[in-house]
This record gives sequence, C-alpha cells and structure tokens, in this order.
Amino acid sequence: MKYEYKYFGYTPELREVIRPVIPVTVKYENVSIEYEALIDSGADGCVFSQDIADLMGINLKRAKKVIFQGATGTQKFALEYPLEISIAGKSITINVLFSSNMRHAKYGILGQQGFFENFDVKFSYFKKEITIIPTKKKV
Repeated sequence: MKYEYKYFGYTPELREVIRPVIPVTVKYENVSIEYEALIDSGADGCVFSQDIADLMGINLKRAKKVIFQGATGTQKFALEYPLEISIAGKSITINVLFSSNMRHAKYGILGQQGFFENFDVKFSYFKKEITIIPTKKKV
C-alpha cells in the first residue's frame, strides 16, 4: 500500500518539511481509533503518547515499566503494553511503549520491533511516498 509523505509546512529557510507519517488504526477491546505515526527506522520500538492509552481506556497499572532513550540520549520512562494495530490491511498485536513524554506529540513512532519486523518499507523522498507491504511470518 502506498502513502504520501505528510506535509508539515516550511522552515524559515523556505524548505518544505515532509515526513513519513501514516495513519494507523489502533484497537483495544471494543475501542478503535485512528492515530498517526512516524515511520522511524532508527527507533528500536513503537512509542505512542500515553494519551492514546487513556483515550482507549487501557489500564496501564499492569503494564511493564521500561526505560528508553531517543536520539538525544535522554532516558525516559514508558509503560509497555500489547495493542492491536492495523496498517496496510494487516492487523497485528505488538508491544507499544506508552510515554507521558509524548503527550503533546502530533504523532506516534513506528520502529524496528513491532513495525519493521512485520512490514517491508520503501521510502521515496523524490516521489514523496512510502510503500508498505505486510510480510509473511516465518513458521
């Protein structure tokens, strides 16, 4: 499935800002919502705002507490919990890190564990599109 890069405006240098942000459907029990997520090949896992867990009624008291760090090297805390996501016609359950540090983020992050292990991704900055193909699990 093909997605267009998402447009985020211009920088002061009048450079267009586009990013590989795609729509994701997240589901927990009977609640399903649309959420946007950045495809980040440098991220180890998938990180979503803790607001998503709150909105969906996920009780994170049973979640595993983990420490993660971003590109800045700053350590942050998150709560790991399984969540069903649907992308490019494929639904899978992955472990998501819910972070309160991302409460005001415009989108979540799709990283290596959970996303890239389940999808082949082709980035074309020139065409401003991303192609995502679900992979077949090895038996």
